[in-house]
Amino acid sequence: MHDEQKYKRMKQLGNKYVLFSIVFLTLLFVGACQSKKTEPNEKAEIEAWDNQMTIISELIDSLSTSRDSLVDQVPELKPLQVDDNFEDFLYAYSVDSSLQYLRTAFPLPIYVGDSLTYCQKENWKLDSLLIKSPYYSFLLDNVAQDTLLTSSDINEVKVSYYDVTHKACRRYYFKKVKGVWLLEAVHYAPEHTFETSQSRLGAFIDFWMKFANDSLFQQQHVKRTLPYVTVDDQHGDSIIQGVIDSEQWPSFRPYLQSDHLISLDYGQYLSSKSRNRLVVLKGSGSGFLLNLSFSMNFNNRWKLVRYEDVGI
Repeated sequence: MHDEQKYKRMKQLGNKYVLFSIVFLTLLFVGACQSKKTEPNEKAEIEAWDNQMTIISELIDSLSTSRDSLVDQVPELKPLQVDDNFEDFLYAYSVDSSLQYLRTAFPLPIYVGDSLTYCQKENWKLDSLLIKSPYYSFLLDNVAQDTLLTSSDINEVKVSYYDVTHKACRRYYFKKVKGVWLLEAVHYAPEHTFETSQSRLGAFIDFWMKFANDSLFQQQHVKRTLPYVTVDDQHGDSIIQGVIDSEQWPSFRPYLQSDHLISLDYGQYLSSKSRNRLVVLKGSGSGFLLNLSFSMNFNNRWKLVRYEDVGI
C-alpha cells in the first residue's frame, strides 16, 4: 500500500514537471516571437530618421547654386586662414559675431522635425557653440576612421549639439563654397531620445551622457584591466603605455562635460550594429586630446576598454 501511494505521488510530480516544461517552452517561444517582431519596427524607425537626414541634406545641396552666386556677389566673403581647417573656422565662428553673421547664409533654413521656416539676418542671435564647452568630439566606429579627421578634402560638416538638460538635439549643416565655410541650415530634432536611440548612433549617446554624469556608473563600465596610454611629461615626444586596474580609475578619469556634447561629423560611417565606438575629445583652441575606446560585451553593456590621454 505504501509503495502504491509512493508511485502515485511520483506520477503526479512527473505530470507537473511535464506541464511546467510545456508552459516554459511556450513562454520562451512567444517571447522569441515578440522579440523578433520588434526588430522590423526598430529598423523602420532607424531608416525613417536616416531618410529624414538624407532629405534635409538633399534640400541643402539644392541651395548650392545660389550659395555660389552669394559668394561671388559679396566681396567680404573671401577665404581666410581659418578656412583651411574646419575646426579653426568653427572656433572663430563661435567667438566672432561679425564673422558669424557674414558666414551664415540668410535667409537660413530652420528645420524643426520635418517642418521648415526661414530665419532672416535681423532675427539671428549669436550662437556661441564652442564657447560653452572645453572640447568637442568625434564619434567613430573604429580607429581606422581617424584618418578622416586630418583630411584636407572635407567640404561638408554636420555639427550636432546634444543638450542633456533640455533633452534636445540640434544639428548645424556647414558647407565649403568656393573656399569659404558657410552655415547653410539648422535642424532641431523632435526630441533627444529619438535622435540617440533610433539613429545610426544607436543608444550610445544615451550611454555616454550617463557615463559623463555619474561617477559610479562610469567606474562600473570600465574594463577591469584597462590599457592606458599617455605622454611622458619629462620627454614630450615619448609615449607611456601601461595598464590600470578599474579600482584606480577615479585617480585617472578625466573631466567630462556632463550637460551637453558637441559632435562633429566629417562623413564618418557609423553602423547601428557596431559593437565598438571610439570617442575622440579635442580641446577648443587647446592641446587637449583624449581617445576613449568602448566595446559592447556579451551582456550588451558598453565598457571602456582603452584610454589614451595624448594631449599636449
